[in-house]
Amino acid sequence: YYPAPARSLNWLGISFLAIGLSQYVFFPTINYYNPEGWDPHAYRLFGSFLNPNLYGLVLFFYFIYYFNSSIKPAFKHILIGLSLLALFLTFSRSLYLILAIWFVYYLFKSKPKPKLTHFFIMIFTSLVLIVSLLFIGYRVHGEGVKIWRLSTVNARLAEYKQASQLFANHPLWGIGFNNIKLYKTKFLLSNPKSHSQGWYSSFVFTLLTTSGLVGFVFWLLFLISLWHVLRFETIKLMFAFWLFHSEFHASFFYPFAILVFFLIAGGMKQKKLSREYEK
Repeated sequence: YYPAPARSLNWLGISFLAIGLSQYVFFPTINYYNPEGWDPHAYRLFGSFLNPNLYGLVLFFYFIYYFNSSIKPAFKHILIGLSLLALFLTFSRSLYLILAIWFVYYLFKSKPKPKLTHFFIMIFTSLVLIVSLLFIGYRVHGEGVKIWRLSTVNARLAEYKQASQLFANHPLWGIGFNNIKLYKTKFLLSNPKSHSQGWYSSFVFTLLTTSGLVGFVFWLLFLISLWHVLRFETIKLMFAFWLFHSEFHASFFYPFAILVFFLIAGGMKQKKLSREYEK
């Protein structure tokens, strides 16, 4: 394949940051815009995708890319800081969890060991997170950005229970891909106009309910083969975080996340191969 040049990747990431941060400043809420059951996100960075969680995943890919890029240090630190600020403004708890795990990994497992400037970046971003959680969040903008809200957690647990019951009824072959919406509207009398009826938030539950154990085994074989193709540790780490994020938002089926991931993975692999060739 022919991966995108590094310069194009950089500008694509900068455009994501510019659109997202501009949206947060000039277009902070879509409470009055609710077509087909979309979530009324308010005072969260949702970018051009109208979804903070999926937009944040793309930003996370770019955060990892910038962190491992060879661009000028000053420019690199600015892009890392803006990426983290944008990630915090999504108020996505799954992304906060991924960032926390990544920070722990970076501090204890990365080679070479982190530089002092990187520690200052982490301290600064941690302070930004604390401020956003305590002051920018629930106290200013209400329930929608309340990090400790339980309504979405309860809804997610109810959805997992529903998916496990569906899988128990069709364990071997599932109900077929793209049939979740048909099942929900026909047997559960769900709102057919809701955009979220066609899948489950969990990537695993979506696979189990639609393709059963047989399809799930083939999906596992595909993921294992893809894991071996990726080769480099940073790309594998991004892939692992992507799968983890998919257990909360089924983001592995999101086309734009797929596109951005493989563009970045291809660009990073191209750099690795060129360095090895020079050696």
